[in-house]
Amino acid sequence: MLRNDHAPHRSCLTCTATARPKTAAGPVGIVTRPTATGIDFAWGTPTGPYTDSIDRYGVIAYDRDTPGAFVETVGTRNKSLHFDGLKPGHRYTLAVQTWNRAGGGLPAVGRPVVVGAGTPPAPTGLKVVSTDATTVQLSWKGSAQAAGYRVWIRNINNGSQSAADESVISETNHGIAFLVPGAWNYEFCMTAVNGALESGKSNCVVAPRPAGS
Repeated sequence: MLRNDHAPHRSCLTCTATARPKTAAGPVGIVTRPTATGIDFAWGTPTGPYTDSIDRYGVIAYDRDTPGAFVETVGTRNKSLHFDGLKPGHRYTLAVQTWNRAGGGLPAVGRPVVVGAGTPPAPTGLKVVSTDATTVQLSWKGSAQAAGYRVWIRNINNGSQSAADESVISETNHGIAFLVPGAWNYEFCMTAVNGALESGKSNCVVAPRPAGS
């Protein structure tokens, strides 16, 4: 009789694992500015775990107006970089990642830029439609000088000031949900951005109360 003294191999049908990355987080305080043929790009010192071994930064530029465009990455030990030789009128997405002993971390994204353009005009024709009691759909007219748009929101009942986060919208429409206690309690405005350059606010609109609410 043959005897097998080895334990049987057991395969894992459903396995779990805990990721313990030792790469550093991306920088904060990213600032992008358009020039006639390029982009000025600067960022602050990263903080947090594993930042003490940062050796360099990888700066990434992607041409959003050229389908299938190659994403260009440039390494630097500085906290600023100038991209040149880019296409005027094209929109570029920019990001920077840290590199330490463990490799490259997740990129932190800066505001998009239209090369060769200045401060964009404010969006016009802003409209808001309530799709249900706590959800709205915004639409507006943009411009070729705008790399993206920011939405400003305020509660019209509590005296709060209009505020926007750093999210940049690339299209000229946007949906917003979870407007508690009801979408009609909020006012919306838009600004257009081109890197650090930002327009004044558009016309502001208050969401209508949907039928049956």
